[in-house]
Amino acid sequence: MAGWRDGKKLEVLTVETEREGREFWRMISTRLLHCAALSACAIAGTIAVAPPVGARTPFLTEFNTLYGTSGTRLDSCGTCHFDFDGGGARNPFGIAWEDAEFDFVAIESDDSDGDGFTNFIEIGMLFMPGLTCNNLGLTSNEPFDLANYVDPANSGCGAAAPDIDVVPLALDFGLVDVNVASTLTVMVSNLGDADLTVTDMVISGSMDFGFGAGFPTTPLLLEPSQSIDVPVEYLPTDVGSDGGMLSIHSDDPDELNVVVSLAGIGAPVATPTPTAT
Repeated sequence: MAGWRDGKKLEVLTVETEREGREFWRMISTRLLHCAALSACAIAGTIAVAPPVGARTPFLTEFNTLYGTSGTRLDSCGTCHFDFDGGGARNPFGIAWEDAEFDFVAIESDDSDGDGFTNFIEIGMLFMPGLTCNNLGLTSNEPFDLANYVDPANSGCGAAAPDIDVVPLALDFGLVDVNVASTLTVMVSNLGDADLTVTDMVISGSMDFGFGAGFPTTPLLLEPSQSIDVPVEYLPTDVGSDGGMLSIHSDDPDELNVVVSLAGIGAPVATPTPTAT
């Protein structure tokens, strides 16, 4: 090739077809060091060609062309390496790709990281085909939310968290005689796998609603699978409809505030009919 004569720098060739590109890189793969986008690539350790800023490795370009992943989280050296900046040890997907003589298609039906999903399925979902929750700690220079994209069956890698559950989300007291108290109960549970702290409970709206006897004080701690009853009292002071809400605040990461609607109607007290004498 003309680019090799007299120690001149290699002119990077544009591979016209996918087949030609694969054959070309298979031929020199044993002498080519896989590098990051801004790294220098060396052939046989003697002639180095420094790619311009923004250049990509031919392998990553081929991967993006095959799967349409350009600009996604898979458009990264971390698809094959533990170091997302490139170089160093390859992850299981990168190892399998190397063993297959650098043929991505040949390992599509494999489950390189052993998480129960084939490489092809994970790539289609934009999950990392070489990473699992078990080897996540080996990565470096990774995106902050990587744990959400390594195992389709365990997004987030099972980080322990509380999960509040409130039943029911509406209390309807119906007709209640004026100046007569009626009590209904809301059950607050922790369905998560970490302790739940209920930081506050507040009733707003009509002053005829309030907490009943045995109301738990806050803050209170609920362990996983633990529940507690919250009594709500309705004591209408006049005839007519009343509305309000019970707000339950906690450290549930995705439900910081749960609202229970309250409704009731104050009914006139029936006047006894005088008995004729």
